[in-house]
Amino acid sequence: MSRKGAILIIDDEKEIRESLEQLLALEGHQAVTAATAEEGLKKFEEQVFDLALVDISLPDQGGLEVLKTLKRENPEVGVIMITAFDSSQAAFQASKDGAESYVTKPWDNDKLLLEIRTGAGCNWKTFSSAARSSATACRTSSARAAKCSGYST
Repeated sequence: MSRKGAILIIDDEKEIRESLEQLLALEGHQAVTAATAEEGLKKFEEQVFDLALVDISLPDQGGLEVLKTLKRENPEVGVIMITAFDSSQAAFQASKDGAESYVTKPWDNDKLLLEIRTGAGCNWKTFSSAARSSATACRTSSARAAKCSGYST
């Protein structure tokens, strides 16, 4: 199975990190985990990631602050915020700060994988050559989900 992309998972719950790591590995992604914002930001500096899954409530720093830092360091990285609390205000703020999507715990794995493919997939640098040429169109197209959902590397 070919690698689809490198994904950074920042969540303080060990079970969440491990289950996401396993799910993403089964899908062909390289998953790297971090339990704190500090650890996650350090790993982000050391490696190029295509996507980050960031818990909105971390013990050492708010997830929205982590989102802002990730986007400042690499505006092209896709970010999906994850949280145990369904808050329209938090979802709005995450979107305003550059998150591609916002999901609540517990999530349906198939829906999360679809979010990864359609919501953040167009920002990835790991597209095949054909997909790379249409990446800009995906970002701006109203048919974004239809075009991006079938990416492959």
